[in-house]
Amino acid sequence: MNTISSKQQQLLANLAAIFFISGFSALVYQVSWQRLLFTGFGVDLTSITLII
Repeated sequence: MNTISSKQQQLLANLAAIFFISGFSALVYQVSWQRLLFTGFGVDLTSITLII
């Protein structure tokens, strides 16, 4: 039977938390840039293309 040790579970939980925090911070960063560009250039294809 394959069981995951406590140390491996902790490592997996830490990696999942780091992955989640990284993705969330990238989303916040993208939204903040998007709002800044929307106020400067308006909502158009150019400002959306710069973000992506």
